[in-house]
Amino acid sequence: MSNKPVHEVKLGLVKASVWENEKGHSISLNKSYKNESGEWKTTNYFTAFDAPAAARCLEAAIDYVMSAPRKAPQQQESQASNYGARAIEGDDVPL
Repeated sequence: MSNKPVHEVKLGLVKASVWENEKGHSISLNKSYKNESGEWKTTNYFTAFDAPAAARCLEAAIDYVMSAPRKAPQQQESQASNYGARAIEGDDVPL
């Protein structure tokens, strides 16, 4: 992964970051909070109260990834095999 995300979506204290590497994209999701000392920290744990913002950020990040240029089919096959999955031909891939 690169040192900086290629895209970020923030809603309140929740942020989704899209990263790009040689195999494609990945998404990280975290929340900022202040600890007892008043220092800003991040976590990947969310309360039920955070869930709507987390879902919206994640959905927007997925929309960004899905609209990004696609890799060549042989790269997609290679990427799928790295995760123990088969590549599915065509644009209609069930989620």
